[in-house]
Parts: sequence; C-alpha cells; structure tokens
Amino acid sequence: MNSLQRLCSGSLALSTAFWGYLIGGGLALLVAESVIGGVSVMAYPTARVPIYVAGFFILWAYLFIASFGTWRCASAAKTGSLRIVARVFVILLAVWFLFRLSNSNGVIAMLRGTWQPGSYLRGTAK
Repeated sequence: MNSLQRLCSGSLALSTAFWGYLIGGGLALLVAESVIGGVSVMAYPTARVPIYVAGFFILWAYLFIASFGTWRCASAAKTGSLRIVARVFVILLAVWFLFRLSNSNGVIAMLRGTWQPGSYLRGTAK
C-alpha cells in the first residue's frame, strides 16, 4: 500500500499526516506552483488566466486529499492534543476555502469571465 493510500485510509501516524502531508506538502506545493506559475506567466503572459485557474485547482485538490487523510488519521488516533489541533486546522482550512469561493477573488472572476487586470497588467492581459 503506498503512502497516499495509507493517508486516505487513516493508517498513517497523525504527526506524519498533519505535519508531513497537510502542512509540509501543502507549503511545498504552494512554493512550487508559485515558482512554476510565475515563470510560466512571464514566458507566456497571455496564458495568465489558465495558469492561475489550474494552480488554484491543483492546490485545493491536494489540500482536500491531505485534509481528508489527516481527518481520518486524527479519528484513528486515540489520544493526544495533535488530533484536536489537526481537526481544528482542517475545519479552518475548509472555512477558508468556502470563503475564497464566496468572495469575488481573481480566480473566481477569471472563471466567470469578469476578471479585469490591474493597470500594471493591461498591456500583457488578453
């Protein structure tokens, strides 16, 4: 059984699921996406919208899987304060996701087709 299957089944240690996958993996993916996305947008300015939208969905898909697995690992853990911290963090992450979807942020506006670039981007945006 690979580690992602073990994470989703809740059979990993909670500290590995929380610190390794949710926090560490989420931050590593965010940094990688920022670098790759920034370089891609600089090389292809007209691809800004698809790059931002793809990055948004990739990050949140990973965070959903890591949160699901962390929650299951927290359920499997019988004692310890980390199980409470992990569940609170997953709940806060879910609230933040819903807030980001409900607000008029850039990615949602891009999907709706209502996004307007700022003055500093007007020459590079489609």
